[in-house]
Amino acid sequence: MFKTEIQSFNASQKIILSHQSGISAEILPEYGGALNSLIIKTRNNTLENIIDGYNEADEPHSTGEFYKGVFLFPFPNRLKDGKWKNGDEELSFPINEPARNNALHGFLFNKKFEVMNHTSGVEFASLHLRFKPMLKPEYYPFDYQVDIEYFLTESDGLTIKTRLQNRGNENLPFGMGWHPYFKTGSEINSLIMNVSHVKALEVDGQMIPNGNKISYRLFENPQTIGDTHLDTGFEIQKSETSTIQLFDPEKKLKFYIWQKAGSEGYGYVQIYTPPHRNSIAIEPMTSRANALQDKDGGLQILAPGSAQTFIWGIGF
Repeated sequence: MFKTEIQSFNASQKIILSHQSGISAEILPEYGGALNSLIIKTRNNTLENIIDGYNEADEPHSTGEFYKGVFLFPFPNRLKDGKWKNGDEELSFPINEPARNNALHGFLFNKKFEVMNHTSGVEFASLHLRFKPMLKPEYYPFDYQVDIEYFLTESDGLTIKTRLQNRGNENLPFGMGWHPYFKTGSEINSLIMNVSHVKALEVDGQMIPNGNKISYRLFENPQTIGDTHLDTGFEIQKSETSTIQLFDPEKKLKFYIWQKAGSEGYGYVQIYTPPHRNSIAIEPMTSRANALQDKDGGLQILAPGSAQTFIWGIGF
């Protein structure tokens, strides 16, 4: 049997979707709709949290440089110099990566999402979140609605559906993504990873793709991560579902991150190994970095009154 609970989290709240077996997901609606915890069973029948999130002693807004678990919109990754053009008008996002003079991850990563409903039963638990802009910032002057639905089941794990609706009278240009960090309790050097059917995106000094795509086969077969450093975007070379697998051999813990790919799905993924080596970010994205400037980088255009749904998840 599944259940949902609302608990306090600092001055806000967290919502927990759980099953009597012990698996559970924890979401922070007021911190960008972030996925903050996902507890699954190992092959040894123990429980392990595989999401590197925030604990209640942390303040996500003040430690947001890692963007743990949050939804990214209207672009994932970086926007060069924060600038883009809406028609003939040049607009500028705030620079929040000053070392490279980039805007990073859009601006919904720390916004409050409204809880629409949460339900549970024999087969699943779910949570529906919504964001509608009260004010239109001058750097993104559009009217839209984002709906995020989390579904937890025993058979399929955690599925995250994101629906974007254009509520305005002009085309809506956008990219979106997610920023979960995965952990097992072991250093990531000892984990085995499998990433296939991708091409790496070559970047310049600002970490902006230069248009070159490189064949990438290091993890085409399951391979220990070792001391490999990644802050790398990949274009997915599949038109259907793409998966990345992680395995901790010591803990007998295996799970995979999947994303609906294709031209109207999450056609890209960013993988980042932070210096502490305790977790690894695997970030489904609809576009590569700098998409608002680079129209060939997966930028999506949503017509007035239309909507589109994007889906990814974590299986175990």
